[in-house]
Amino acid sequence: SVCDASEVKLFLSGTANFRRDIYPDYKANRLKLVKPKHLNAVKEFLILQWGAEVTDGYEADDALGIEAGVQTVICSIDKDLRQIPGGHYNFVTGVFDQIGAIEGWRNFYYQLILGDRGDNVPGFDGKMRVKWPNFLCPIKASLDGCKTAFEMYQVVKEVYKNDEILLRNGRLLYLWRKLNDLWQPPEQSSSEEKQEEAENSESTTMTLVESTPSTGRGSTKRKKGGYRRRGLKRVS
Repeated sequence: SVCDASEVKLFLSGTANFRRDIYPDYKANRLKLVKPKHLNAVKEFLILQWGAEVTDGYEADDALGIEAGVQTVICSIDKDLRQIPGGHYNFVTGVFDQIGAIEGWRNFYYQLILGDRGDNVPGFDGKMRVKWPNFLCPIKASLDGCKTAFEMYQVVKEVYKNDEILLRNGRLLYLWRKLNDLWQPPEQSSSEEKQEEAENSESTTMTLVESTPSTGRGSTKRKKGGYRRRGLKRVS
């Protein structure tokens, strides 16, 4: 209702995950965590009563990336999903956001440098960081100055100095936009593609112009042009 959605789709991650085939230690840091007592019952309820879809071989996050489009809102608190262009709604803070194509790529390449502690994916030096330490700030500044995904890739490739590890981590961290969408190092864009990326980035950078009532969990903002029409939610 907050997103003015005419349709809602929910996704649950299944047991199989191609990322564990690439890297057996993927999410290995979660093995000792105690799961909520009624987790299976809640999942069953979501499947039977709300039509939640269970992914097979890939994650619910990938399903969100596949389904996302110009008329969708991804509802999640997971920062990883901010690599996917389009509308986003954080149901804890109550904040809407719009991610452009270039911003999405930048968030992905940020992760390649820092790693992902939540998923147990190391960064370029085998460490996992939540914030940018001072010695990595020049790299962040270089990524911030890039205009295309290929330029960002060049920056990260130079930092990694190991194409095999870079490819592995890229495939672990990249969220699909279509089935079997394994990440590949990008080729240099043509001038036309660069112009299109710049236009996409500009068109999706919208100004917050109007506030709507709060949901009780922070402020809810309405962006120019209104909300997207379709809600996507990942339940893990």
